[in-house]
Amino acid sequence: MTKQFRTTMPPMLKTDMTRLKLLEELQDSEPYTVDSLVKACDRLAVVLECLFEMESGRVSAEMSEAYGTYISRLENSEWAPVRELCTRVLLEYPRFPLK
Repeated sequence: MTKQFRTTMPPMLKTDMTRLKLLEELQDSEPYTVDSLVKACDRLAVVLECLFEMESGRVSAEMSEAYGTYISRLENSEWAPVRELCTRVLLEYPRFPLK
């Protein structure tokens, strides 16, 4: 999808997107950076979306796997508020991930 977007966007937009690195994947290998915080928030969004879908009765193996993967990563986040929210989620939803 990104490839198609890059090839069809107007040249001026493509120049700006490339210069500002807006379509590149964020790296969270260095702790306490904006990139690592954004990645943690993205993971949290995935966890919350999985919980919403599971609570709605739409459970799939992919959803359970994503929940388990991302909640584990969040438990080990360098960001204390992210870890705290993760702990609260796990206390509220101890039965997930569903298998």
